[in-house]
Amino acid sequence: MAPFLPTDCLSQIFRNLEKDQKSLYSCILVNRLWCATSIEFLWSRPFHFLYTCPISCPCDEFMRIERSSKLIQVYLSCLNEKEKLLLMENKVRLPSSVKQKPLFDYAGFIRYLDLDEFYTAVRDWIEFAHVVSKEDEIC
Repeated sequence: MAPFLPTDCLSQIFRNLEKDQKSLYSCILVNRLWCATSIEFLWSRPFHFLYTCPISCPCDEFMRIERSSKLIQVYLSCLNEKEKLLLMENKVRLPSSVKQKPLFDYAGFIRYLDLDEFYTAVRDWIEFAHVVSKEDEIC
């Protein structure tokens, strides 16, 4: 049997990597235990990573908008059917990708939510995905 670290030790390690998106992403690729343990730290403040790129980051505005749009779609896929129906009744066109339930409850991992970052991500998603027609545009 291969040696392994207990989950609480892994959690402590990942807690120290909480602000290092690249390292946390690498951790989810190691094995199932590392993935299940590190994913909550990667998703604890997801909108923060969209708007705090290091200077060396090759992101441009279009890439940021595309990433924020995908992030919002992940959270939309976490909604139950009643909540999705409510959005559609209010003229929000949901992409077909939100019909599939995600592997994790990503919304449950949020520990810090900056409302400015969240608002910007939603605005980017609306612009990128054209989910609201011009006549019904949300301010």
